[in-house]
Amino acid sequence: MRKFLFYVSILLLTACMRVEVIADENPNVTINPEVKGKVTQDTVLKFRVESPDEFKFEIKNINGDIRVFRNSKDEITVILKPSKFAYKELKVYRYEDDDEAGVYVKSKEKYIIMKHLDDYKRIIEKYRIDMDVFLPDDMREVKLTTINGTIHFLDRISEKNTEITTVNGKISGSLGGRNIEISVVNGKIHLDFSGDKISISNVNGSVRLDLGRFSYADISNVNGSIRINLSGNLDVRGDISTLTGSVNIDDIKESPLLRDFEKSRALIGKTYRFLLGTGRSSLDISNVNGSITIELGGGTI
Repeated sequence: MRKFLFYVSILLLTACMRVEVIADENPNVTINPEVKGKVTQDTVLKFRVESPDEFKFEIKNINGDIRVFRNSKDEITVILKPSKFAYKELKVYRYEDDDEAGVYVKSKEKYIIMKHLDDYKRIIEKYRIDMDVFLPDDMREVKLTTINGTIHFLDRISEKNTEITTVNGKISGSLGGRNIEISVVNGKIHLDFSGDKISISNVNGSVRLDLGRFSYADISNVNGSIRINLSGNLDVRGDISTLTGSVNIDDIKESPLLRDFEKSRALIGKTYRFLLGTGRSSLDISNVNGSITIELGGGTI
């Protein structure tokens, strides 16, 4: 419930077209404005990573895309790609310590207020900074956040703990790791990934997943469809619930690996529970106003 209220509050802030970015949320970290003046297309930030399994990295972008690649070196590289007039409204900060580093983009004013939707569209196109990010595998923690932008994993990245957030955007690509937390408001989540503990939530958009190995996955949506392919994992104990949406799990019901199946209805909503194979992985899916589809691909042969 608290998670849902959090997303609703973000949605209301977005609807009011007011964006506030607090650069330093960690009082123990000193942020140095080392990226000064007019940021150009060839501005490159580099961070040395001595021990990836002990290193934390964070990006907070308020307007722009983040494209993620794998880096074979023990180094994080961030290439800034600003729009022509980005430097007039946006500032870039970096911080670096022995075991953590980060890049912040913030507005020069504390608030950006737009009275009309046309102003909003004009500003997000005119003042933006896109980024290409190269990350080594197996870092302790990676946090990526953007507003009005896509986060796209072009290489498969596998970190111990990954947290990804976007408002008015999309998260896509291939991802792995131990603990993965993904949240979107007004956007899409289209991923091929695996992990130990997975948490995915969306408000106003679709969720499409190809799930490989996982121990526990919690997937929720409010206004949009959920489509999951489980061909990479056929040992699942599932719990599915919806208020007003449809549920299509014919692949589950027809599978020779199905061990148990139960369906129940309430005054509003319905619930499905199933046991597929050994049930060593747990899958919880909930949707409010949208369809739920689970497919097994060719995994039942």
